[in-house]
This record gives sequence, structure tokens and C-alpha cells, in this order.
Amino acid sequence: MTGKLKTRRWDVLEHLKMEEEIQGFLQACFEEAEDNPAFIAQALGFRMVLQTIREECHAA
Repeated sequence: MTGKLKTRRWDVLEHLKMEEEIQGFLQACFEEAEDNPAFIAQALGFRMVLQTIREECHAA
């Protein structure tokens, strides 16, 4: 195989729209994180951003 692998940045905010998707994402993060509190904190931060965006959209 020759050449470079092209990758794209994956942005959680662009992909998780439904509450079920968000819950699945958080569950996967908790399972993957094991004893890494920084990983869990980042996942919870994403959750708060998604919740804020949803509330602002409903208020508009």
C-alpha cells in the first residue's frame, strides 16, 4: 500500500443529534475511559455543550 491515509477531524457536535445518540456516546466514553478522569470530564463537557445548544434552539 502506498500513499498517505487521509483522515478528517470528527466533531461530536456535528454528529450527535438525538438524546439516544448522546447517551450512547457517553456510555462508550465511560467504558473506554477506565480510570481516566480527564477523558470523562471532556465527554461530560461535550454533553453540556450539546444540551446548551438544544436549549437555545428550542428557545428561539
